[in-house]
Amino acid sequence: DSDCAENDDFDQDADSFTVDNDCDDEDGAVYPGADEIYYNDIDDDCDPLTDDDDQDMDGQLAVASGGDDCDDTDSDVFLGGVEDLSDARDLDCDGSATSFHLATLTVADWTGAQDPEFASTASDIYLSVGADEFERLDGSDPVYQAGVALVFNPVTPHLSHHAQFTWAGTGSATSPISGGQGFALSTSDSSISGAIGVDMTGESSEDRVLNVLHTDLDGTVDWGQTFLASGYTTPYATIDTIPHSSGHAITIGCAQGDDAHLASAMPPDPVTGSNFDFLTPLTTVDSNTCAITELDANTVRVYWGANGSGVEVIDHDIQTGSEVAWSLSTTGETPTDIRVDHDASTTLMVASFDGSNDLLIDHSATLYSQSLSGAPACLDIAEDTTTAHGWWVAWCDTGLGIGHLNASSGFDPAAEYQVTADFDISDMAVHQTGAAPNRWIMVAATGDDGTTVAHGAARY
Repeated sequence: DSDCAENDDFDQDADSFTVDNDCDDEDGAVYPGADEIYYNDIDDDCDPLTDDDDQDMDGQLAVASGGDDCDDTDSDVFLGGVEDLSDARDLDCDGSATSFHLATLTVADWTGAQDPEFASTASDIYLSVGADEFERLDGSDPVYQAGVALVFNPVTPHLSHHAQFTWAGTGSATSPISGGQGFALSTSDSSISGAIGVDMTGESSEDRVLNVLHTDLDGTVDWGQTFLASGYTTPYATIDTIPHSSGHAITIGCAQGDDAHLASAMPPDPVTGSNFDFLTPLTTVDSNTCAITELDANTVRVYWGANGSGVEVIDHDIQTGSEVAWSLSTTGETPTDIRVDHDASTTLMVASFDGSNDLLIDHSATLYSQSLSGAPACLDIAEDTTTAHGWWVAWCDTGLGIGHLNASSGFDPAAEYQVTADFDISDMAVHQTGAAPNRWIMVAATGDDGTTVAHGAARY
């Protein structure tokens, strides 16, 4: 007691805590057990585990401290968090509780990345992307005219992929792909069937090439066929591939100004030895956009966009070549994108049109329209397996939008969401997986510079 005033030499701020455990003995408001006042750059409670800049201790600094955590009182909320679209909170801090963000997949250097497509088995979700060139970051040789599959876990689809492989491609730098890719998993979940269109314009008399492949689920090719379409001068603008109940996958490629083609390439049947390879021209289809679905073991239905005349339909018998054709709509508008899907009993077709905000929807011969906020530049649909006759419809105009469609009653205005991205989107795909309470919407997109591939997922 050097001043003879009965002051404690070991408790300068007289807060009843000595210098041994008082982390600031000059401030009477600072001592073990004091209420922490966040974001004041003071450790008020002398507890190093209480982060002054991270109140909810979720590992991300609060916005008030220059970080990205938009609600530092809730550890479920932070930038990059898992969004739940049925929750009123903005769990991923992207500015809205009804949107989620796409994260760039840094798996490779892409050139000409385009046409993302989803397919799934019971254990995996496959996102396939077509690319003029795909070069892994490990320094391995690039792959050209590539079909690249990224594999996700359906239980945690918001996380990055756990495997990747190329199911199509060549080691030589050759012509760019044209029309994107077709990608499907067989109905037995034991193989991949896909197609890549190649633009050979100016390089040979064969201006259209369609590479059709059948591979194992790790990308090992067990059958393939390169179809040369002689005399065709217009490269494919759209390619679509579907699995078929016969065990064969069917591909359609189309382009305005020339015939479309149906194609299939399957391994030889172990009993008959037949491999069911064919390339069949559809002389009545003249369009940049087309889509295909199965009617029965012998018949496929082709939807195509007639220039200035709406959507046309052809039922084509793949055994005999016979066709039945009719007009689905005569709007006087040119379709820019057509998507078709089916559930156990019905078929859904959705089409967008040049300069129009309206989607044309055909649900098993019931035709109606749906207005969007802008004219969609890209379009995709995915069955919602948790709802009877339910589908998710995704589109891009100024950004990405997703709406839930019950084909019997139309769009649900309460289930329309936005997807945000840090790049300009050229094309996208949507997929649904899981069941309540762990059901998800997945979205993938490619950038218009051809070098960006991104994905995101949210619960709903």
